[in-house]
Amino acid sequence: PSPPSAPPVPLWTPLVGLLIAFVCATLSFVIIAGAVEAGGVQVDPEDPPDGVEIAATAVQDIALIAGAYFLVRLYAGRIRGEWFGFRRSPLLTSIGWMIVAYLMFWTATVLVLSAFGPPEEQDLVRELQDETALGVLIGYGVLTCFVAPIAEEVFFRGFMFQVFARRIGVVWGAIVTGIVFGLIHITGSPIESVLVLVAFGIALCFLFVRTG
Repeated sequence: PSPPSAPPVPLWTPLVGLLIAFVCATLSFVIIAGAVEAGGVQVDPEDPPDGVEIAATAVQDIALIAGAYFLVRLYAGRIRGEWFGFRRSPLLTSIGWMIVAYLMFWTATVLVLSAFGPPEEQDLVRELQDETALGVLIGYGVLTCFVAPIAEEVFFRGFMFQVFARRIGVVWGAIVTGIVFGLIHITGSPIESVLVLVAFGIALCFLFVRTG
């Protein structure tokens, strides 16, 4: 199919947007951790307090969208919703292709499990299993089930994939976007999970092309 609409920005723009988000997350982590340590609580960078991790990750997710918005505004001088994936799509068609994309995800999961065996649990999963504080659980729930998915869809499928698809084609755009999407989850995740997320990232690009 034809590439979706894309903002008139250079090919490397999404990667710069990703770098902006990581820099913002790192700086916010340093600032928040410094404030916590000033209050007398020692912060281990390898195992930071839940509040510090939630806040820094939320900043990163917000910075994904803000960085993309800033770069598009800088180069294009204007903003259009479809450049970030905001457009109407037929409901039933979207649900049908969503099911297809989900089946692609589970097919990739079965193939990876068959090749490598069951992976170790992600660090986040282990932390949540041991967590008893209601406020922390709510914070992680809002972050992982609401903030992060919206930010990742807007940035990776709405922005990055459209820019790549317009310049290197839909297929290669989906592959590259899927690889980047998988690799950003590599911290605290076994390689098996990263491989499945690469496949899932490609499937979501496929879904985006089919439904808009």
